[in-house]
Amino acid sequence: MFFQQAVLLLLFLVGGFIATYFLIPPVINVVRIKKLYEKLNERSSHRLPTPSFGGVAIYLPMLLALVFSAHLFADLTATYIIGGVSILFFVGLKDDLTGIKPSNKLIAQLLAAALVFLSPSFQISNLHGWLGLQQLHPLLLFPLAFVVVAFFVNAFNLIDGIDGLSGGLGVFFSLGFTFFFSQLSDWLMVAMNLAVIGSLFAFLRFNLSFHRKIFLGDTGSLLLGFFYVLCVLMLMSREESVLFGLPAQNVPYVLIGLLFVPVVDSLRVFFVRIKEKRSPFSADRNHIHHVILDQFSLSHGQTSLLLVCFNALVFLSLLGAARFLQQSILALLLLLLILGTTIFLTRMRKKRDSSL
Repeated sequence: MFFQQAVLLLLFLVGGFIATYFLIPPVINVVRIKKLYEKLNERSSHRLPTPSFGGVAIYLPMLLALVFSAHLFADLTATYIIGGVSILFFVGLKDDLTGIKPSNKLIAQLLAAALVFLSPSFQISNLHGWLGLQQLHPLLLFPLAFVVVAFFVNAFNLIDGIDGLSGGLGVFFSLGFTFFFSQLSDWLMVAMNLAVIGSLFAFLRFNLSFHRKIFLGDTGSLLLGFFYVLCVLMLMSREESVLFGLPAQNVPYVLIGLLFVPVVDSLRVFFVRIKEKRSPFSADRNHIHHVILDQFSLSHGQTSLLLVCFNALVFLSLLGAARFLQQSILALLLLLLILGTTIFLTRMRKKRDSSL
């Protein structure tokens, strides 16, 4: 039985890779024929027009994986996920094609979240003592959950700025969620994350190439950001605490550590823009990947690998510490990591700007 299940899950991984690998070339050809290239601007880290509809080749395998996994594991949660990710996919497609107002994008994110919140699998009823909180009234929990969804979807969207970063972080995030959901024997989510890993490996094959390069685009980044925040909400909604033997109140800190780079980078960038009396969604080159890329003259691949390794180091450190430290000390450790990262990037940004 275990062998059959392992083979079945492996098929999701391989299937995701094969489907995306063979879908990307036709997507690139359509973009070239219709000249649907991403427009270059002062923020662009590329000098040649490049297709940006890689998310199309991620969405279709994900949709198939959701359909098959819902049937194989008899889990209706997949139907809610299909609805949510489909909304974000088509909003991203519209944004890549003609653009879309930030307000309309936010409304779509909240609509997708409202749809998945109809499922009990995403309804958080107890915070298990995190920040001293236990059970909260739904009138407080649901708005908080909406804020978390909107924030992380946009955070992952904003981190998609150089080759290999979103794909590399996505692979790492899905690996982490695969281990977490396997602890809960949630084979639907294990299968989905394995399918996403396979798709992202195939995407990176093209994203990191020179002659057949393609970007994830809003089509893919909104879709993946929404999927990962759903994974977080699903883990937080569980009553049991079996994630590697972690105390329930420490689980949120570990999940923040897993998603550390996009979360901290977006908080830092939003704060800087507001401090400078600009819109938090205004464009600039102050994201973590821009600062590292400009200051240290690294390639896109080197910068992406550095940030993925940094994210992994933070996550493993918090995962290990969460098993032994009290919540207050763990929160202090996370705060020090956030402040240290922010101070380092602020200094690097000032040094870069002064040299320019």
